[in-house]
Amino acid sequence: MRILAVAVLALALAGCGWHLRGSQGASLGGQRIAVINDTQSRPLLRDVEAVLADVGASVVDAGAGSDARLQLLRQRFSRRTLAGAGDDGIAEYELAYELRFRVLGPDETPWSEAETVRAADSYEVNEANVLAGEARRDDLSVYLREQAVRLMAARLQAAIDRNRDSGE
Repeated sequence: MRILAVAVLALALAGCGWHLRGSQGASLGGQRIAVINDTQSRPLLRDVEAVLADVGASVVDAGAGSDARLQLLRQRFSRRTLAGAGDDGIAEYELAYELRFRVLGPDETPWSEAETVRAADSYEVNEANVLAGEARRDDLSVYLREQAVRLMAARLQAAIDRNRDSGE
């Protein structure tokens, strides 16, 4: 009976390990990435540089020789009402962030079409404490931008891997 329990446990753990290997984030170890920030957003550029460093890439100037170029084309926040304020004075909103980008080779040949990543979440605003709702929205904005940048990093890795595999 003990042997059977150990075998079942071993199989379960092996299955979890297999699942987790496929769900890890981007890994751009050693890649030199030039970032072209057409959005002119310093907070976005700061987040992109931080995430690229987290996944092992180094951000270089476009003229310094890069393995790939990441062009940040556009960012956009949008808000929509999920539930209007009722008798309790609480309204619920969805905040969404979209980041449009494309990946270029070192010689500026397109390695990917322009892509958009999106992150969204909801938050509540109490009419009696609007400032707290605005602070929550601001915090959520930062969080959503960071999440979108992480999604973008995974797509950047995929574009680099595709190009490396095709021999270009």
